[in-house]
Amino acid sequence: MYHDQGHSAVKTWGFSGNCAIILGPSYLHVTVAHGTAYDIAGKGSADPAMMLSAMRTVASLAAGRGFPEER
Repeated sequence: MYHDQGHSAVKTWGFSGNCAIILGPSYLHVTVAHGTAYDIAGKGSADPAMMLSAMRTVASLAAGRGFPEER
């Protein structure tokens, strides 16, 4: 499965603040459910919630604390 294939399910469930997680035998891949956003490109109005969620999730999992609590 490619990382983009998980994005459809994540975007359907709830777009903002989510990330897709792919587990491998020796790696953890966390990616944001992104779009092209041509309408807001270069305007400084992008929502960083998904990137922050991905960083919080991967940091918590890598530290062995499990999934972070919802905010």
